[in-house]
Amino acid sequence: LLGPAHLVAHRVPSLLAAADVNVLTSDSEGCPNTIIEALGVGTPIVSGDVGDVGFMCGEGASGSVVPVDDDDAYVRACLDWLARGEEGRAAVRARWPALEEAYGMDSMVRRTLELWREVVSL
Repeated sequence: LLGPAHLVAHRVPSLLAAADVNVLTSDSEGCPNTIIEALGVGTPIVSGDVGDVGFMCGEGASGSVVPVDDDDAYVRACLDWLARGEEGRAAVRARWPALEEAYGMDSMVRRTLELWREVVSL
């Protein structure tokens, strides 16, 4: 980029979809939104083994989880997803309903209400 990058929220899905792989190199995460957003548009993930990323990747169905401190593993996983091409993206899209069930708004609201009901009944 030649100057400051100004991303507009409505462009983020198309930018994520244009990526071949979304790589998350954080050494600590909980439930990273960038992973959910990328998977939502069919982009595979390569991430360190942090937070919920392992579940989100579905044991390799929609991404690869590697040791946080293993740069070579990140590279190998990226090359693997690049080699899969459209077949890899199709696998990511096939896993989306499970992720939507786990992390979608309806699910989050339902779980929050269940938790509050449990807390209030104590």
